[in-house]
Parts: sequence; structure tokens; C-alpha cells
Amino acid sequence: MEEHVNFRSVYLRYGLFLGVALTILDLILLISENFTSPWTNLSYLFIAVLIFLGYTIYKKQGDGFLNYSRSLGLGTMITLIGGLISGLVGLMYRLVNTGVTEKIIEAQKQVLFEQGFSDTEIDQSMEFTAFLIEPIPSFFVSVAGYAFIGFIFSLVLGAIAKKNNPKPFE
Repeated sequence: MEEHVNFRSVYLRYGLFLGVALTILDLILLISENFTSPWTNLSYLFIAVLIFLGYTIYKKQGDGFLNYSRSLGLGTMITLIGGLISGLVGLMYRLVNTGVTEKIIEAQKQVLFEQGFSDTEIDQSMEFTAFLIEPIPSFFVSVAGYAFIGFIFSLVLGAIAKKNNPKPFE
């Protein structure tokens, strides 16, 4: 039972830290209307660092071991909690500042135009994208996306950080 409490406290704590970090980054980018900035990639660094810190703390607070399946669950839960927090704040911001959705669509159209897409291709792309950028669908896409990214990162980081118990039945 102790192990489950430890697991939950670690993913909640580091998920909260990740949620705060992602929220601050998202709000800076939304308020500055810098929607296509390379700074958005900073979120991947936050995810990797906080998953790895979660692994480290989990091993320190526990028996010093972390198997691969537990690392996958821990990393995914950290990013799911972080994504929920970030997604909820982003949802509230978009519901209050309704014009931001149109600005995001225009910024995305500009990026596609600069990449050489024709007006027809841009319009076709925007039909689907416009739905996903709306506040409610955007929330769900964001949470699912963070959970998926967390799982992918956990596949790699879990393989690096895992430390199996040589005597699991003692």
C-alpha cells in the first residue's frame, strides 16, 4: 500500500509542477500573441526534466528501484496532470479572450502560406484545424496530446532510469 501512496504523491506533485510550468509558458505565448514561436518547444524540455525528476524522487522515496512499467505509468500520469492543469487554464483564457482563436487561425494560415501552400490547400487545412482550435476541442486535444507525448517520453526515459529489483520476492 505504501508504494501506491508514494506513486500517487510523486505524479501529483510533479504533474502540478509541470502544469504550472506549461501554464506560464502558454500564457506568455498567448498574451504576446506569439503562437508560432520556437519557444513552444520549451514545453518538451519541461516534460523531460519533470518526468526524470519524478523518477529520481520515486526511487529515493521508495526502495531505490523503478521497473519499466512503473516508469511508463509515472511519466504518463505526470504529463496527464500537467496537461489537465495547462489545458484548464488555457480553456479559461480562451473563453474570456474570445478573439485569440481567430488570431491563432490567422497565424497558422500565415505559416502555411510561408511554407508555400496554395490558398486552396490552406483553406482545406483550416477547415479541420479551426474546429480543433476552438476552446473546448482544444482542451481535449491538449490533454490527450500531453498524455501521448508523456507516454512517448516515458518509453525512452523509463528505459534509461529503470532499476529493477534483483530480488523482487523478498
